[in-house]
Amino acid sequence: MNVIGGLVGGFLLGVLIYFVGAFALIGRMGDLGPTGLLAWVAIALGGSTIFGFVLGIKTPRAAKVWRRIFLIAGVVCLIAPLSTCVGTATLVTKASDVGGGAAVAGAAIGSGIASMVVGFFAFFLAAIFLVLGFAIGRDKKQPTQ
Repeated sequence: MNVIGGLVGGFLLGVLIYFVGAFALIGRMGDLGPTGLLAWVAIALGGSTIFGFVLGIKTPRAAKVWRRIFLIAGVVCLIAPLSTCVGTATLVTKASDVGGGAAVAGAAIGSGIASMVVGFFAFFLAAIFLVLGFAIGRDKKQPTQ
């Protein structure tokens, strides 16, 4: 039962890591084009699911699988604002190549707002995932007598 629970938890949480990672890297995926985006989705979804399966097999209890992947998801959520800043900097650079000062100012303002919104949501998602990760699957301390 522990192996089956670990595999199911590993699969579901591997898919969760994929979606959280896609959220963190959404600013960089627009430059890939349709073929590159499809290849990225296939590689990332397959890789994170295989990672979840391996974690599910190697971990002694299913609760430990959930704990480890929630902690990883929390850390990946904290990367999302950084990725958005890099993606929006690329947008501002492209706007400066194409247009004048007004285009750059509009791109900078819009990019700043987008970075703040993503940072806001990522902070709360990271808090939720980290609290879940630290609460689930802890080793119970035996009372000393």
